[in-house]
Amino acid sequence: CDECGHDNVNLEEDEDGDLVCEKCDTVLNDSDEETDDGSDDEDDGGKASSNPAAGGNRNASGGSPEIECEDCGHVNVNPVRDEDGDMVCEACGEVLPEELASNPANSGDVPVTECEHCGHLNANAERDEEGDLVCDKCGYVMDEADDEGSDDEGGEEEQNRANSSSKKNRGAADDDDDDDSDEDDFADDDDDDDGGQAQQKEPKSRADKLNQLNKKKEDGSQSGDGKNEFGEDGKPVTGPSGKKLTPADMFQPGDVITVTVGKSNPKQDAGLKVEEKNGKYYVRKVPSGGLFAKTPVIAGDKVLELNGTDHHDFKNIGELKKVIKDEQRITIVVLRKDPNASESSASSVDYDALAPVTPDGVQREEIEEKDDDSAGYDGHDCGCVWCPDCNA
Repeated sequence: CDECGHDNVNLEEDEDGDLVCEKCDTVLNDSDEETDDGSDDEDDGGKASSNPAAGGNRNASGGSPEIECEDCGHVNVNPVRDEDGDMVCEACGEVLPEELASNPANSGDVPVTECEHCGHLNANAERDEEGDLVCDKCGYVMDEADDEGSDDEGGEEEQNRANSSSKKNRGAADDDDDDDSDEDDFADDDDDDDGGQAQQKEPKSRADKLNQLNKKKEDGSQSGDGKNEFGEDGKPVTGPSGKKLTPADMFQPGDVITVTVGKSNPKQDAGLKVEEKNGKYYVRKVPSGGLFAKTPVIAGDKVLELNGTDHHDFKNIGELKKVIKDEQRITIVVLRKDPNASESSASSVDYDALAPVTPDGVQREEIEEKDDDSAGYDGHDCGCVWCPDCNA
C-alpha cells in the first residue's frame, strides 16, 4: 500500500471490484496487482523495490520507517502514534524523537548532525543564542563540518565559528569533573592542531552516518573491550555495551526514588504523563524535552507520593494530573518496578491494598458484643483489679 506501507497478501476484491488495503482501507492501484496475462515478470520487477519479501529494502525505498529508540536500542518498525500524538517505543515506553519519524537517512529535508563527543545523532539541530550547534543530549558544541546545512557560509565565518566552538568545548571540559582527559585533548586538537581543517573535510551523507552508528553498535566498538568505562571519581561512565549511563541506570527494581523539579512558570509543561492501573498510579511516559527527561524517573515507575500527598489519598487520576499541571514545584516519590515481573507475581502485589475476602457461598458470622453493665468494658477482660468480670 502506497499510503501506509502495509504488505497485503492474497487480497480479494470487494463488492465494487477494488482491492482495499487491510490496514488503512485505501483502494490499491490496479498496477500493483499481478495479472494472469503473462505480465507477471514485469510486475515482479516493479515490485522488487517495494516488497521486502522480494529482496527489497523498504527503508531504502521510502516505505515503513524503522526508528531506533535511543534509550533501550529497540528498533520500532512503522510505530503508531498514541492518544497524545506521540510515537512511543514499543519496548520501554520512551517517546521517540519527532524528527526521526520520517527516516532522516532517506529524507533530504531533515539534516542530521552527529555529536563527536557522545555519538548522538541530532535531527534538525537548532542553533543557540550564540549561533552554535549544541548537542541536545550532552550539551557539547558540535563541529560545523558535520552540519550539512552550513554549506552556504563563508570560509572565514566557518573558521571563526570553529575556533569559538573549540574554546567552548575546552572550557566545558575543564569545568566538568566527570569529563576525562581525552575530551580535553579533543578540544585542544581542534583549536591548535587542526587549524580549521575539520571544515575542509568532505561531509558525510546522512545515510553514511546512520550506517556507521549501527555498525559501531553491532561490533561493540563503542565500548572497546566490552567493559565499563570509569571516570576519575571511580564511578562508571558507560555500560558494558558502551552506552553512556543515564540517571535512571543508577537505580534497580525495588528502589524508592525521590525527584523534585521546578517550572519557570506555572503554565510550563512538566513533561510527565501518568496513568491508572487497577487503582494504582504509574508513570506512562516521560517526553524527551520535558523537565523530567534528565531525572531518574522512567515509564513504568509506580507513584507513591506527589507533593507530600500519599497515592492512597488521591481519589482518581485526574487529581494527580491537576497537581502536575498547576503546581510550579513538583516533588514525586516513585518505586522502580521490575519490568520482567508479571501482574500475578509476588513482587508485583501491593500488600497495602489487600483486603479480607469471603469465599463464594460462605456467610461471614457477625460477632456481637454482649452488654454487661456490671463489667468495666462490655464483658471483656480489661485487666483491672476491681471488676467482677476480671476477678471472678
